[in-house]
Amino acid sequence: MSNQSDEKGAAYYHVLNHALLHLIPVSATHVLDVGCASGYLGEAIKQKTGGQVSGIELFEGAAREAETRLDFVLCGNIEMVELPFKEAQFDAVVFGDVLEHMLDPWSVIRKLSPYIKVGGDIFASIPNVGHITIIEQLLNGTWKYTEAGLLDKTHFRFFTKNEINKLFEENGFNVSSISQLMNTHERENQLIKELAEVGEKYGLATADLNERATAFQYIVHAVKVGSNE
Repeated sequence: MSNQSDEKGAAYYHVLNHALLHLIPVSATHVLDVGCASGYLGEAIKQKTGGQVSGIELFEGAAREAETRLDFVLCGNIEMVELPFKEAQFDAVVFGDVLEHMLDPWSVIRKLSPYIKVGGDIFASIPNVGHITIIEQLLNGTWKYTEAGLLDKTHFRFFTKNEINKLFEENGFNVSSISQLMNTHERENQLIKELAEVGEKYGLATADLNERATAFQYIVHAVKVGSNE
């Protein structure tokens, strides 16, 4: 198993996602944090709910640190490992900036579904490939991978708001809410306005381009429907 420093700097594994923490209800007393890193978010969830938090983490160094904060940590690749959990064990599952790092996030949602109670929640933060900075790169004929951010070189999958909705709704969950974290500058806002006008001229669906292109990241709350059978 790779050491965490082989992939990212130590600070990458010590982040607490406050946007996701805010969404976790105090009633979620059994939570699974997928890609739990060093366990800071899970620890904050435990403090908020008074419940139990399990984690799954790919990198061994981060997983070992998470063990000091969470109730249980499985070190391994969520796409490959056999899961040791009980059916309908969790009130909620958290994906904090991890689905885009998976080869097949659609299968991961289906894989975890039996372990989530009917009416249970998924909370996820997912970067938006439809952000104006990406559109601008494409207009310039570029697609520059970086060490972090929207085009993090370790991202395998890229999502727009529409594809985020499909990711959950086609795999047994209703999207209850999807909010955006915005990050644009004045020049970018003007470019969005003008692109929307061009899109309207050519019959493109750009009426909501301002909302879609200013979203740096989407924060998703999805609810499991159906049954565990």
